[in-house]
Amino acid sequence: MQHILAAVIILFLSTLCQCGHPKPRPPRDHPKAIEAFRKLAKDGFKGDLKDIEAAFNECFEGNDRVSAFGDLFKTATCYEKRKLKDLENITLYVWEVTRGKDKILSLDVYVGLDPPVVVITQIKTFW
Repeated sequence: MQHILAAVIILFLSTLCQCGHPKPRPPRDHPKAIEAFRKLAKDGFKGDLKDIEAAFNECFEGNDRVSAFGDLFKTATCYEKRKLKDLENITLYVWEVTRGKDKILSLDVYVGLDPPVVVITQIKTFW
C-alpha cells in the first residue's frame, strides 16, 4: 500500500513540474514567416483570423532587425511617427484586417532604435 501511495505522489509531483514549464517553441523559419505574412497582406488578409494572427506573431518578434523584412513594411495599411514612452522616433506600422466595411483586427508593429528593430508588436481586435 505504501508503494502505491508513493507512486501516486511521485506521479502527481511530476505532473505539476511539467505543467509549470511550457514546451519550448521550435525555432522559427523567419524568411518563410515573412513570405507567409507578405502573401496574406497581398491577398487582403482574406484567410482565417486565427491563421492571420499566427502568421503575424511568427513574422514579427521584438528585436528583429528591420533590414530582415525587405520591403514588407511598405505593405502596411498606414504608418505614423510617434514617441513611445521614453523612446523618440518610433514608427508605428499598421495592417488593418477588414471584413466588408468593418475593421476586425489591427496588426501593429512599433519600429525604432538604431539600427532599426521591432520594438513592440500587438494585435487589437474590434468586435
